[in-house]
Amino acid sequence: MRPTASLAAAAFLALALLPAAAPIPAGAATPCPEPTPAASPAPGDLLLMPEDARITLFDEVWGAIDAGYLDDSFNGTDWAAIGDEYAPYFLQLESADEVWDLAREMLELLGDDEVFFTDALAYEAIQPAETDYVGIGALVDGDRAEEEGLGPRILYLFPGGGAEEAGLAPRDRIVSVDGDPCVSVGKIRGPEGTTVELGIARPGEGERTVVVERRRIDPVIRPVMRRIGMDDSIGYLRLDSLEGEELYAALEEALTDFAEDPVTGIVLDVRSTNVGAPGVTLGLLSHLMEGDAGALYSRAESAPIELLDSDLVGRLGALPVVVLVDEGSIGEAERLALILQAAGRATVIGAPTEGRTRTIRDLPLSDGSYLSLPTIGLELPGGRRLMREGVVPDVPIAEDWLAVPEADDPGILAAVAAIEAVDGGGAPAASAP
Repeated sequence: MRPTASLAAAAFLALALLPAAAPIPAGAATPCPEPTPAASPAPGDLLLMPEDARITLFDEVWGAIDAGYLDDSFNGTDWAAIGDEYAPYFLQLESADEVWDLAREMLELLGDDEVFFTDALAYEAIQPAETDYVGIGALVDGDRAEEEGLGPRILYLFPGGGAEEAGLAPRDRIVSVDGDPCVSVGKIRGPEGTTVELGIARPGEGERTVVVERRRIDPVIRPVMRRIGMDDSIGYLRLDSLEGEELYAALEEALTDFAEDPVTGIVLDVRSTNVGAPGVTLGLLSHLMEGDAGALYSRAESAPIELLDSDLVGRLGALPVVVLVDEGSIGEAERLALILQAAGRATVIGAPTEGRTRTIRDLPLSDGSYLSLPTIGLELPGGRRLMREGVVPDVPIAEDWLAVPEADDPGILAAVAAIEAVDGGGAPAASAP
């Protein structure tokens, strides 16, 4: 149930800045210089590909899509005709770069941005994932912010990090690094023990400058648990990740607390959560619902999602649940919301999601390249099979939740209202048509 992690996520910052696609408020972006493009290879540096290797590459790429691509309609294209058109071109070219570009061009005709080709040289250049992090100790919405020329906003603080000690908080925007308004991951990172001067803009407050020490940090993301609403009667879980044994253990501990000191409802906040693993999603579902949880399907078969035995579902399984989502809720966050919503176990509040619920397979090719393609999809309780459909919230909210103080967060306020209406015997918040 987990999509392939994007290469952008490897920029985890070690700040531990893990990119997420949170919305960006309107405003003037800082004009920053464009990166210098890589130089084209000189004619003498061209890598040639033998004819038999070109034939094999075509057969592998075209054949993998033909046999394993999840959508048997090939996204409305005539894949056989595309193969007939492109096969001769693979015989006409000798440059490996041109052959690889041709493979990409052929795949682009599917019109599916989750199908992509990574050539052998590009794959060799991918840096291994970091397991030891030095940085300020913050998870941010980096990708979208850099695209818009705006500074990233903090989503989560790692305990013991310099950012936490300096008094930074989720929703803070980093607007400058050592006086430079062109904020980037590379500028924030640095050697252990050094400091960086950050310009910080907090919702509802003016900008200020903060000096933060870069430290070695434990990159494990844990749930943030608290109680909200009238008399603190509602359990709230902020889940910046849905991955890892330590996160799941902490999640079970929080749910146990909600069961033993009973709450009137539960809010699961997965806004801008784009990291996850199927085991965490399955475990969380098993504590909150019983019965049909849907299925996973491929071109060849379908297998039901079997919930785990849970000691908590008897106490939590009837509580009203709200799931908060936004445009940056991707993969496991979407699956969690979709299954709970389809099973009638949750009201979903927020913004529509992208629909990245398919499992992506990375297929190694004979020349050292890789082909990534969706091979497994999600079938919801009730039988509806998803392809690229995302979450459609029951209660749509378009406001940028990161741009306001938490006390004014429209999603949290709506979640509290929905649960208190059910607990009080009133009608729940109106659903989207």
